[in-house]
Amino acid sequence: MAMLECVDLKRKGREGVEAKMANLLYHSTQIAFFVGAAFLLMYIFKKNSPEISGAGQNKPDLR
Repeated sequence: MAMLECVDLKRKGREGVEAKMANLLYHSTQIAFFVGAAFLLMYIFKKNSPEISGAGQNKPDLR
C-alpha cells in the first residue's frame, strides 16, 4: 500500500476529475483492507479465547 502514491489533485479539467476518482479509489481500498484485517483479527482471537466464547457452559457436574 505504501508504494502507491496519491495522484496530484492540482490538475484541471478532466484530468483533475480522474485524479480525484483515483484518490477516492485508493483511499477506499486502503480503508476496506484495514477494516477487513481488523475484523479478521477479532474473529481469530474470539475463536481461540475461551473467556469470550462461552466459558463455563460445559462445567462438569459437581454434586
